[in-house]
Amino acid sequence: MKRSVLSAINWVSWLPLILLVVIITLWLVGGLAFQFSLWPFAGMFGPTTDLQNVFSPIGALFSGVAVWGAIYTIYTQARMTTRQQFESVFFNLLNIHNENRKNFQFDIALEENKSSEYLYADEAFLHYYNLLKEIYSYVFRYVTIGRHRCAGIGDVIIDDIEDNIEQSKDGNRLITLSKEKLFRLAYDIYTQYTDVYYSKYVRHVYHVLKYIDESGSSIIKKRVYIRIFRAQFSKYEMALLYYRAITSEDKREGSKKSKYQELIEKTSFLHLLCDDMTMLFDSNQAGQMDDSAFDCNHDGPKS
Repeated sequence: MKRSVLSAINWVSWLPLILLVVIITLWLVGGLAFQFSLWPFAGMFGPTTDLQNVFSPIGALFSGVAVWGAIYTIYTQARMTTRQQFESVFFNLLNIHNENRKNFQFDIALEENKSSEYLYADEAFLHYYNLLKEIYSYVFRYVTIGRHRCAGIGDVIIDDIEDNIEQSKDGNRLITLSKEKLFRLAYDIYTQYTDVYYSKYVRHVYHVLKYIDESGSSIIKKRVYIRIFRAQFSKYEMALLYYRAITSEDKREGSKKSKYQELIEKTSFLHLLCDDMTMLFDSNQAGQMDDSAFDCNHDGPKS
């Protein structure tokens, strides 16, 4: 790999000299061809005794090449400007994301008579993830064994869970909700306590991904920018994004998937979870994303 890169650099450094030799050769060969009326150029451009007639054909060729070069330069500069504008906005959005992430906090008191815990960034996301996991676990255990002790989520949240489940019972006091609707119930309770902090963060993530997908379409390797953005995330954040996207009701008309889920699948944004799919603890009870969301085969984002 290193040798091939060095070879490419050496070749590029010799390119101006090579082009100069090619141009001089074409100029001389073209002039000689017309000077001595070599077939098929004999008499094509007038008497060869006039030196101007000898070199005017090759001059016209170089004029055409110069026009083509000017057009190509304008095209290249336009692409470069587009890329620079894209990167400028992208890195500004990335800075905003990192600032949001640094200030992202967890301050929910999970135990009675305990003051709020102020945790930030990675620790905060870990606690949000554990909170969702505990709520999910309590909901599904309550359905089978009823009320039980759970210090991980606090009595206030437990009361909310039980009230919501009781309201979902039919006339025979039986729980008729499907596993998917039970997960939705658990997630709705979770968002009651977390969305005041989480919603702004997750909306920004969506719009950064959307910007890369839409504005980066003219960039040859837009997947590079997706990787740069993805590198800012922990596995806990990825898991929380998965559940946010798969439970979102923001869907296109006629689509069964949310816009967030479609975007994640298109950009293969959850690739980080490939090495640890156990982070998704619901056993597909929340739903299921397409394999492209994780890109475990390293095919890259869909074009």
